[in-house]
Amino acid sequence: MGRTEREYIVDEVSQRMKENQNLILSNFVNVKSEKLNELRTKLAENSSSYFVVKNTLCKLALEKVGLDQLVELIDGSMGLVLCQEDPVRVSKILIDFSKEAGGLTVRGGYVEGAVISEVQVKELAALPSEKELLTMLVYGIKSPITSFVSLLGRLVQGLVVVLDQIAKSKDSDTLGEEGKQE
Repeated sequence: MGRTEREYIVDEVSQRMKENQNLILSNFVNVKSEKLNELRTKLAENSSSYFVVKNTLCKLALEKVGLDQLVELIDGSMGLVLCQEDPVRVSKILIDFSKEAGGLTVRGGYVEGAVISEVQVKELAALPSEKELLTMLVYGIKSPITSFVSLLGRLVQGLVVVLDQIAKSKDSDTLGEEGKQE
């Protein structure tokens, strides 16, 4: 590979890193290409991509975009995941794939402006997805309102029962007085 080709690859990779706000580095050993293609497909469905870059070129690209802290994670056969949206979902895909296929190890990454370790990527994967969080938020907002409406319903029902009892007692009093007058 000539110097021009290396410069082109470094420029291309660094441009992709700039366009995607999240990236995760992984090692892969003895992972079949069919399995990697399955991973690529799953990631593509989530606005992400997985590709392999030579270590020296990946290091140069990381330095070019100012992510020097990640250079130390580059070792062995490296795969790079670039993610535009929902890093939680992407980290879940990677962690699940590493458990299922074996041979893939998450090394760390850069998510939402912060460098994260392998442990933090696993913690990120354990979080609920954005959709699940929104569902929990809606339920949390809905629950007190539902309880309040139910309470108001019981109060109104209690008021109706009390008024009904008062009406019945007045009717019985009225009937009792009519009987005395006769």
